[in-house]
Amino acid sequence: MNGAISRRAWLGLVAGGGLLAVSPARAAEDTPPFLDVIPLTMEGDVALEGPVHLTLKRDDSAALAAALRASHGKVDATADGVRVRLAQYRPVTADRPQGFTRPSFLLDYDEPAFAPAAALAKAYLEKKAGEPKAAALTAFVAEFITKKNRMRGFDVASIVAKRGEGDCTEHAVLLAALLRANGIAARVICGLVLMKMERPLAFGHAWTEAWVDGGWKPFDAAATAKHRLGLFVVTNEGAGFSAGLAAKYQALLPTRLVLAAG
Repeated sequence: MNGAISRRAWLGLVAGGGLLAVSPARAAEDTPPFLDVIPLTMEGDVALEGPVHLTLKRDDSAALAAALRASHGKVDATADGVRVRLAQYRPVTADRPQGFTRPSFLLDYDEPAFAPAAALAKAYLEKKAGEPKAAALTAFVAEFITKKNRMRGFDVASIVAKRGEGDCTEHAVLLAALLRANGIAARVICGLVLMKMERPLAFGHAWTEAWVDGGWKPFDAAATAKHRLGLFVVTNEGAGFSAGLAAKYQALLPTRLVLAAG
């Protein structure tokens, strides 16, 4: 962070439009508030209720294979992709939470504009005193962001708190900021999610991991899904976070997927 003046100047610059915002035409597509839809081919009948095998394909899959080895250990590399088995959730990395506990340029819950949302979240937690704090904050964010659309593009937390608008990235950012503000280590994850609709669909997606009961657990204020695959942790939360995000996402996002029973 380069100081309050530069941060606030930056916030003023992006307040009208997200840093990675999509076009109105794309935002109006009849899809959930996720990122890209990824072409998905089915091999036979697949029930998303149970374990599945997912093959992620792209022309250059070396970086993708390396990223998945970090979370899944040994993976099956093919000529044009990587095959993994999805059963229980696996965090992208198992490192300790020390680096994910403070405000940052991206998770700027120390900004004055964040305070009203933080106060509402505190009142919500008091009403839900018998529930685990991370789960209650997830439900709060799902309700707080009322304008669920794809018009924004990885807004920082104070902008999300002010506008109450966005897709999965804004849900993930706001939730991570509120978790940290309430003493729970949290980080933003980018990856894939499989959704059961009229047929199984796959999307690029973002969600939050929180350090709960001695490990990283997924919390998602934008979607409920059994199968998700994290590709990377947003570790650069500074002023240049957007450039790193775009490059990493494009380097790891598969161009198509093949889904088979697990």
